[in-house]
Amino acid sequence: GAGGVAGWSLVLPLDVAKTRLQSGVTTGPLISVMVQIVTEEGWRALFKGWTAAVVRAFPANACMFLGVELSGRLLKRLCAS
Repeated sequence: GAGGVAGWSLVLPLDVAKTRLQSGVTTGPLISVMVQIVTEEGWRALFKGWTAAVVRAFPANACMFLGVELSGRLLKRLCAS
């Protein structure tokens, strides 16, 4: 939950700049691209897609946690036999 929100909040600006580099919209070093985005569009442009990423993070992290827990229980049962 909160870990996913924090993680995406830290990583998303880098991801936005990386996406623009990969799509050929801009060129140059990553930091320069981020500065260009902030200069031309404002700092909020670095967080485009944040809401979708955070909404997706909650169920994705919950499913992963459930999978890890259930796998651990299954392995304990199989190894105990």
